[in-house]
Amino acid sequence: MKIGNVKRQEILLMASVLLAEACGEGKEGMQMVGEVIINRVMDNRFPNTITDVICQPNQFSCLKLNSKDYPLITDVFLSDEYLDALEVAVTLVKGNYTPLLDLNVTAFHSGPRPQSKYWNLLELKKEFKNHKFYA
Repeated sequence: MKIGNVKRQEILLMASVLLAEACGEGKEGMQMVGEVIINRVMDNRFPNTITDVICQPNQFSCLKLNSKDYPLITDVFLSDEYLDALEVAVTLVKGNYTPLLDLNVTAFHSGPRPQSKYWNLLELKKEFKNHKFYA
């Protein structure tokens, strides 16, 4: 699904989040995390820009200061894996990809399922390596 009028800074932010959230899961893992971001942008329950989706409070662990489990966005450097994340982000924004997730998948986590009413309402749609994706 193509998203119009995306700023360069949004693509760079998205690539950084893809790398931080799906580090070690290759392009396929990064694409699934990116699809959740794109699905949220297209869903009227969420903000309508990539930056606003990513910057919503408590949504992406890599944006949390003092997180022990995830590299901070500021720790991302120009590595081959970051270049892969940048390629995935551009591909997603342009809409030149075969979806790996349903369009209604708007949530994911790694590790144990969070305990809250919100997560209890969601249906598990796909598991990939360390991540679980929900609609």
